[in-house]
Amino acid sequence: MTLQYDALLSDQSARTTPVSYELRTPSYASWLSELGIQRDSSPDASASSTDSISEAEFLYRQVPVLCLVQAKTRQQVRAVYNNWGRHCNRLVFFGSIQDPYVPVHQIPLSVADAQVTCLVLRHVLHKYGGEFSWVLLVDDETFAIVENLRFYVAPLNSSAIYYLGHPVQETSGGFYNSMAGGIVLSEGAVRSLSWTMGRRCDRLGKTSVAMDRYVGKLLLRSPSGDGPLRPVDTRDPLARGRFNPFSVEKMLVPGSISYFNSYWRSSLFLSQEGGHCCSRRAVTFHGVNPVEMFLFEYLAHQLQPPVKPGTIKQPPTNSPPNGAPMELSSVLSGKAFIRPFGIGKTTFL
Repeated sequence: MTLQYDALLSDQSARTTPVSYELRTPSYASWLSELGIQRDSSPDASASSTDSISEAEFLYRQVPVLCLVQAKTRQQVRAVYNNWGRHCNRLVFFGSIQDPYVPVHQIPLSVADAQVTCLVLRHVLHKYGGEFSWVLLVDDETFAIVENLRFYVAPLNSSAIYYLGHPVQETSGGFYNSMAGGIVLSEGAVRSLSWTMGRRCDRLGKTSVAMDRYVGKLLLRSPSGDGPLRPVDTRDPLARGRFNPFSVEKMLVPGSISYFNSYWRSSLFLSQEGGHCCSRRAVTFHGVNPVEMFLFEYLAHQLQPPVKPGTIKQPPTNSPPNGAPMELSSVLSGKAFIRPFGIGKTTFL
C-alpha cells in the first residue's frame, strides 16, 4: 500500500526538525544488570526455579504505574475497568459521572478546567503518594498496554521530571503532549505540578484551557535539572509511534486520517501510515470503543503464537508481504461505531 499523503509528508520532512532530546538513560538490559537480574528466555523458565517470576510480574512490582482516567461515559469507563485498567498498579477515574460499579472521584461540572487539574493531582498525591512511580493520564476512549509503558520507563529515575507522550506544536511556539496520545508523568513531574499550582486550587480562577495544554503549560514553568523541558521523540528506533492519538485501524489503514486533521501539521514527530505506523512496544491507542477494548485485551494478553520466549520475532510465513491493493479506507469509513448497552453485573465479579 502506498501512502495517500505523500505531498503532505514531504512538506513535513522539509520543516525544520523540532528541538528535542533523547531519553538519556541506560538500556533496559543495563538496568536489569544493575539490579542483578538475569533474563531467562528458556521455554520452561517459569518452572525452572522457585526464584523465577515472569518479566511482566517483575515490572509490575518494580515500576508501579497509577492510571488516571478522565471518565466521560459509563460504557467507556466500564470497558477500561474490565480490560486494560486491571494491569495498572492503581486505577483512578475522575469526572462528573457516577457509576454504581466503578468508583469515580467526583469533580463537579461547574469546576473550571485549571481547577480540575489541580484537584485531581492533589487527590492522587494525598491518597496514593508513595504508591506509584509513574502516572498515565488518559481519557476513557484510550486503550493502553501498561506493560509496554513499564518496559519503556523502567530505566528512568522517576524522581526526576519526565513528561512523555505525543508532543504537538502550540501556535505560540511552545508544545504540549496530547491527551489523545496519553500523557506520562514521573512522580517528580507530578510533585512539580502540585508545587507550581500552589496550595489552593480555587485560587487558579476560572481558567478555561484543556487539561493536556494546561499540564504542558505548567511543566514548562518548572525547569528540570537539565534546563527547560523540551519535547521528547518517544517513537521507537524505526520512527514508529508509541503514543498513538488514533485507533489501531486508523493508524494502520492509509487515508483513514483526514488530510485536514490537525494531526498532520501540529505533530512534532510523525509516524508513517500503514503497517509501519506503530511500535511493537506501543503504549496507547485512542478512539477505541468498548467492544474493541475487549477485542484488543484478548489479542494483547490472551493470544500467544509459538515463538521463542523473550523475543518479539514474528512467526514465519511462506512469502513476503503480498502487494494486492485494497481500498480499506472505504470499508473503515462505513463501519458502525458500536456502543453496547448491556454490560451485565456478572462482568464485575
